Amino acid sequence: MAIRDTDVQIAVIARYGPPLSEVAAQVRAAVASLVPGLRLDVHIDDIQIDDDHAPDTAAGGGSGGGTAESDRVGAQ
Repeated sequence: MAIRDTDVQIAVIARYGPPLSEVAAQVRAAVASLVPGLRLDVHIDDIQIDDDHAPDTAAGGGSGGGTAESDRVGAQ
């Protein structure tokens, strides 16, 4: 996390499942009261995939690598 004069940058690793926009909204809601008036930029740097959702690499189902997505929405 980086706190600047006008914004806060937050990087997280999300669990596989919920929509990434929902994860970013939850992080933003948790932090908003701590930094009133600052824009909150939430960056989802990776997704943690548990064994139940991991691709079957033995059958050539993929690498199992993570994904990155950024969700940037100003604080209300």
